Amino acid sequence: MKIQLAKFVLLATALVQPASAFASTAHDDASQSAYADGWDDGDNGGVGFGPWSLLFDGDSSALNPIYSEDPHFIDGVNVGPLGANLLGAPAFGLTTDNSVATSVEATRAFAEPIKVGQTFRVDIDSSGLEGSPRIGNLFELIGTDGIPRYSLRTSLGSADDGWTQNGTPIVIDAGETLRVSITLISPDTFSGSVVSTSQNVGTFTLDSSLIGTPGVAIGSLRFLSSGTGSSPDGARELFFNNLELTRADVIPEPMSVGLLAIATVAAACGRPMRVRREQ
Repeated sequence: MKIQLAKFVLLATALVQPASAFASTAHDDASQSAYADGWDDGDNGGVGFGPWSLLFDGDSSALNPIYSEDPHFIDGVNVGPLGANLLGAPAFGLTTDNSVATSVEATRAFAEPIKVGQTFRVDIDSSGLEGSPRIGNLFELIGTDGIPRYSLRTSLGSADDGWTQNGTPIVIDAGETLRVSITLISPDTFSGSVVSTSQNVGTFTLDSSLIGTPGVAIGSLRFLSSGTGSSPDGARELFFNNLELTRADVIPEPMSVGLLAIATVAAACGRPMRVRREQ
């Protein structure tokens, strides 16, 4: 009986793993087979996401010729590799013409809205900012009502040409390469981390409230570049890669919690569990 009990305790303990020990709930990167011929509207690489929706409201013939009039591209596949892309190829890329009124964007939904305790991560290499105050880059997590709940942006002439997170300057220049991590702490609060990986200026963290409509779940993401221009080396382009949504780090699976509780009680009693028979 003692041997059987020991085996049961070991089994139950082994099953109690942090949720992070399991596969991420969503992930994608530009090396996926869905992007082997470039990046098109409706492409859906990785797992845990809906298809990409790609929009451009400018003049594609005004782009640098290396982009073949395609404002959405995969650096290292149908373009480049480009020297100014510090993420390395392949990577998702956005380019636009020189009109300040022009924008290019990429959006997609999560298969399921982000849950409390989950963390979304992405690597970003943004555009240098020159020209009009209206130019800049944007990354957003959007509520299921279509209103942004998290915003990371640059805009020429704002925050000393640096990034802002939900309106708070984070003292990281616009042209730097970032590793962004956002953990949902509650339906209306997050813990954010933005690390500069190109200039080694350290990490900016912010625990704050989400913007937008209180209580509305995050259902999609969006990348946008506005009026930054089109360059032959990627200096004016927005790049990103390695999208990942992971589970909470310290939340055991519910079944595992129950098994561990049973095993703990049995071990404390020091005798095998018995099933009482009806007389």
